Amino acid sequence: MKRAFLFLAVLLFAITTEVIAANGVLGPHPMTYEAATPSGYGKVVVTSNPEYTGGWIELTSETGGKNMIHGSVTYMSIWFYFVPSGNYTVTDMSDDHTVTINGYGQISIGDVVTFYNGGHIGFKTKN
Repeated sequence: MKRAFLFLAVLLFAITTEVIAANGVLGPHPMTYEAATPSGYGKVVVTSNPEYTGGWIELTSETGGKNMIHGSVTYMSIWFYFVPSGNYTVTDMSDDHTVTINGYGQISIGDVVTFYNGGHIGFKTKN
C-alpha cells in the first residue's frame, strides 16, 4: 500500500509538472534539482505551511498567459519553479490560504507582482 501511494504521488507530481510547463512556468522542482535557470526566467522558491495543506495561486502574465503555482501537499515543504521574468496579475488563489510574494505582505486578487531573476511565494493556512 505504501508503494502504491508513493507511486501515485510521484505520478501526480510528474503530471502537474507537465501541465504547468505547458503554460510557461517550469516546475515544481525539488530544491536538490541542479539545472541552470533558463534564459529569461527566474527561480521562484515556494514554501508551504507545516501542515502541508497546499495552497495555489493563479498568475496571469502581461501577454494573457495563465500560470498556476502550487504549494506542497507532500513531504516536501519547499520547492521551486522557473517563472518567466515579468509582471503578473493575481487572478485567483486558494480560499483556505494566505499568500505572500517576495516578502511584500499578504497578496490579494488583482495585485500585480513582479519576478526578475527570482522570487519567493509562501502559503499559510488561514486561521
